[in-house]
Amino acid sequence: MHSIFFSIFACASFLFLEAKPRVDIVSYNRHLVPGEETYLQYSRIQKEFDVNFYVDLYKYADSFEGDSPELHKIIFIDYCLSPKLSEFPKEKFICFKWEAVKIAPEDYLPYAKVFTFDDDLVDGKKYFKFYYPVLQPMIKHIPAFKKRKLCSMAAGNWDPPERLQMLDFFATKPQGVFEFYGAAPEKYAKHPMYRGVIPGFSSSQKKLRTLKNYRFTICFENTHTTPGYITEKIFDSFAAGSIPVYWGPENVTDFIPDNCFIDYRNFKDNEEMYTFLCSLTDQQCDEYLQNIRNFLVSDAAYLFSADYFEKLLYGILKE
Repeated sequence: MHSIFFSIFACASFLFLEAKPRVDIVSYNRHLVPGEETYLQYSRIQKEFDVNFYVDLYKYADSFEGDSPELHKIIFIDYCLSPKLSEFPKEKFICFKWEAVKIAPEDYLPYAKVFTFDDDLVDGKKYFKFYYPVLQPMIKHIPAFKKRKLCSMAAGNWDPPERLQMLDFFATKPQGVFEFYGAAPEKYAKHPMYRGVIPGFSSSQKKLRTLKNYRFTICFENTHTTPGYITEKIFDSFAAGSIPVYWGPENVTDFIPDNCFIDYRNFKDNEEMYTFLCSLTDQQCDEYLQNIRNFLVSDAAYLFSADYFEKLLYGILKE
């Protein structure tokens, strides 16, 4: 009798565990799903939901077999233009607009809600604000300023053109004051300034350990015309203990204090910027670093944390 009861209880428990609502999280980038090269773990939502991760928006969309009772939510990390989206259950379909590329308003029609960095879109009805989860603490054992090289830049592409113009400018300066990493433009692929590709994903510890050897890091966003578009570029510089020379959205100081970075827009040209960087004393640089440390542990910086992002996602799923 006890054996029969235990078997029934075990089966019921198994069915209960299997009954967790299903959530499909589909990303355009493997670095945004759990793995070795991300610090987004989604542990909170995995306790309550049957979470399935996919890394191909279009493949998922084109193979979608339709709605089902166990399907609770579909989360797309970035947009997809597959015509199959018209078959998705709109009330369950959420988009996190990740990349800076602008898309037409009608491309958002399939989604019940859109979470975006773009402050121009946010209305609290269909469009909601989210912050890139890029916050990391400042690494330990940062070299003294006087032991570091002057300046660096890490770039995966050369848009906007001002990034390439920065290479043209520093090519006229003494060798060693500037070095850059990433995908080198052909013009500079064999130049002494080029130091190769940093292994790992965009915000890896290897990247931080590289940037820490420079006093300043040139950080130009892919676009500086979209309000609220603040990505890992400035936060990687913060985490490396390297002062950012930053060009981002006009409203950047709504999110990050202006005493934490050097605003590239304040200079009439690169020569003026270079003169300013060379003129800063160790004491002034230490003040920047202390301001950065204070910011990284502030409530304002927490909005850019992986924990805050997961809380936001958890709230969406619990609605």
